[in-house]
Amino acid sequence: MGEAWSPPLRLLILLLGVNVMGAVLDTSGMPQVTSRVGDNLHLECLVPVENFRLDLSLLTVHWAKDGNIKATFENMVARVALSRLQLSVYELERGNASLVIGEVKPADAGLYLCSVTYGNRETTSQMRLKVQGTMSPTTETVQEVAGKTGDRSLLWCVFLVTPAPASPGQLSTRWTREDGTSPSVQRSHHILQPVDNMNTMWNATLFIEQVTLADAGLYHCFVTYQDKEKETCILMLKVEDPKTRARIRHFPSAVGQPEEPMQRYLEVGMVLGVVVTACGVALVLALCYKG
Repeated sequence: MGEAWSPPLRLLILLLGVNVMGAVLDTSGMPQVTSRVGDNLHLECLVPVENFRLDLSLLTVHWAKDGNIKATFENMVARVALSRLQLSVYELERGNASLVIGEVKPADAGLYLCSVTYGNRETTSQMRLKVQGTMSPTTETVQEVAGKTGDRSLLWCVFLVTPAPASPGQLSTRWTREDGTSPSVQRSHHILQPVDNMNTMWNATLFIEQVTLADAGLYHCFVTYQDKEKETCILMLKVEDPKTRARIRHFPSAVGQPEEPMQRYLEVGMVLGVVVTACGVALVLALCYKG
């Protein structure tokens, strides 16, 4: 009974307490953080040691929101689900495992859990984030991913499964677009693999190769387990084309080929110059003849 739980198990129990036993769990005394839409926010989480500089090889950090993993630091590598999130390695060395949320959105509101392990010392903190302000109904429910044409885009989706499946074949996922169609088979694929030793946290990230403007839009990830399907992740892919720029208007040449505007203007100016010069010479000759 006195044996300590492992960090992943402690995090799992907390997540289960929120998602499965929400009617029983008392969160009335939980710290609350309030932010406004568009602000930059730090959710505090400290490593339970006194040393100024830590050995990061002994440190593990998990941040979860409403049961979904959003940021981790494991094996000296920091990973985040969104570009707006950040775990600073410099701050981690100082014992600060706070999660930075940039440009807060209404969808960021919820229950956050931070689980930290340093050697044999463990701590868990939780807080509820309230977001003030409004946005359009679409952006309230989805997370945004930025992509550029020609690049690879990752739609990161990590979720919790309980109880852990006995084999990977008991779990399946599928991605769809907003209209219900599947992403391009030729240029996309998604993985399905556990991210912890207990097979409770799974990664179903969607990879889209050579992104085009047509790939922009909403994407939904559905998970099927124990004959039940649940929508787990909703992401909005926004695609920019760095090559796009204002088109320069060209004038047609005599042979039907486009010419640069400046070259055309120079040619017209030369012709006008010749005409004006000829008129001037004719006028001088006429005056001299009369004289």
